Amino acid sequence: FGFMGAFYVLFIAAFLSLPFFYFAFKKGEKELAFLPFISLAMCVYLVVGRVF
Repeated sequence: FGFMGAFYVLFIAAFLSLPFFYFAFKKGEKELAFLPFISLAMCVYLVVGRVF
């Protein structure tokens, strides 16, 4: 789990959070918790990493 692994996790988390940021922006909210997306992205990265 090096630099590329961390990059993949952050990229997946950012990609998963895009729709939620869009809806939060339309509602006028300024902040959105990013930690659940990082946790989910880490799980996705570990599962996909073990499959491939």
